[in-house]
Formats: sequence, C-alpha cells, structure tokens
Amino acid sequence: MYSILISGNSEEFNTLLKNVINNLNEIIKYNYTLHTFDSKSSLLSAIKEGIRCNLLIIDLDMDNDCECVSLFRTKYDNSVLVFYSEKNILEAHNLKYNPYRLITKTISRNKLELEIFDIINEMMRHSKKNIYAHYRSNIIRLDLNEIIYIENAKRGSRIIIDLENEKNKLKIPFLTNKKLMDLTTEYSELIFIHNSYIVNINNVMGVINNDVIMKDKTMLSMSRKYRKQFIEKFEMR
Repeated sequence: MYSILISGNSEEFNTLLKNVINNLNEIIKYNYTLHTFDSKSSLLSAIKEGIRCNLLIIDLDMDNDCECVSLFRTKYDNSVLVFYSEKNILEAHNLKYNPYRLITKTISRNKLELEIFDIINEMMRHSKKNIYAHYRSNIIRLDLNEIIYIENAKRGSRIIIDLENEKNKLKIPFLTNKKLMDLTTEYSELIFIHNSYIVNINNVMGVINNDVIMKDKTMLSMSRKYRKQFIEKFEMR
C-alpha cells in the first residue's frame, strides 16, 4: 500500500488534489493511504515520528525555507517529491532536493489530472521492490507487495504470498537464503511480530487481541515482545 502526503496552506487546492488522486484510483487501481497536513509543524512532526511516505506533494510557499523537504529527503531518499506553488519556476536551492515536478496553483483541472497520472506512475516505479526467491534450480522474482509474511526455514527463510496469487500455481516453496533479521533491515515494510516470522505491514488488515489479520485472511499470533513496536508502526501507516 502506498502512502501519499499532501501538505499546504490552501485548503481549496489540497481538496482538489485529493479529489483528483481519488478519481485516478479508478483508472490505475492502486492501494494507498492519503494524509493531509495544513501546517508546517504538523508535517514535520509526522516525518519525525516515521510516517510512511512514497509521495509528498507540498506547498512550496508554506515551506519557503525548505525545512520540511530537507527532513523529508533525509528520511525518504527514494520517495517522490512534488512542489506546488504560485510561482511557475523553481529556485536553485529547491533543486537540490530532487523534486520530480512543480505544479502551479493556477493549473486547470484537466492538466492537473494528467500531471497527477504521471506523478502516481513515477511513485509506483520508485516504490517497486523485489525479493528473489529460489527453489532448486529455479529463481523467482517476487514483488514485495505480493508477500504476506516470511517464516524461519532450515537454511534462511520461507516466503508466503497471497493465496490467490498466480505464482502459487507453481506449487513450489519460495525460499531465500536471507535470515529474518537481514530482511527486516533491508525492507522497512517487513516487521517482526514473533521470533519465528515477520509480516509485510502493508498487507496487514488489523489486529484482534493478539492475532494479526493479513490481507488474505491469514491469522498470525503476535508475541508480547513485539506488540508495542508493531502497533506503533501499524498506526503510522
């Protein structure tokens, strides 16, 4: 699931952005959460607390000293940054944060829809992560979003994907030589809920008592040791 942040002083333009993004979902069919911030301080707090972010669309007129985007770029090196502003040109100091696009506030609805379509596709391209699984002489590339959870195996780990995924028709186990701890270090989306397995937090639907409910309805027991850390991260999605 992608996480999109919109931040700016203009409630009217923020609402327009949200409407365009929501309407676009009917075309591209991507899962996302949308967070809006009407002040610089609220955005800074969210970034400091570790909110997930694949795309930030920010009012450059609100963050004219680039305090927010500086912190954003430090924490989210591979995420997409888009400015919007009354101006139609970026200044030199803005460019060092590697913005993907500048949108002017006077843009028409039709042009904005085209811009957002391109921006969302760029976000999806940047966010795509793969894990390579193997079985005997076979090597299979798995999109991280396909993975439900990963459990300890004799030599490395075993990857469990959505039961409805076409790759399950191969009827082979998806194995990786990497240990669970190595995988959580490499992929922030993977988090421990038990010593024996880690879950893809983007595919978690909810928590009931000490059971974690996954997207494919799998229920996994969560140990007390990891509960606090997991709940904090889950609530920041």
